[in-house]
Amino acid sequence: MEKRLEWDLMKSFIEKYLKDSTIPAKKELYKANSVIFSEMETGNGMYLIESGQVNILKKIPYINKEVTLATLVPNENSGELSLLLGRARAAEVVALTDRTVWFMDEKTLK
Repeated sequence: MEKRLEWDLMKSFIEKYLKDSTIPAKKELYKANSVIFSEMETGNGMYLIESGQVNILKKIPYINKEVTLATLVPNENSGELSLLLGRARAAEVVALTDRTVWFMDEKTLK
């Protein structure tokens, strides 16, 4: 139940962010095929997609493959799970197309 509450709070923050330009965030640009973050990195923030698409990829070592878990589009976010759970990044995020994102660090989200 507690994780659900955290997710609801994150969703509420994102919705507020989309309507309120006073929340501090840093605009970042990534070219297609750029790695935004890698699996097992320490999470220091989250990304809200303004334009472009990204793939969320997970390495499966015992079959020696990488699978696409999801493709995200504008107004979706990535990187929030490591902040909510206090763990390393669970997957790699790679720009599928040129992408513009808004990065919000840990301090902004508190």
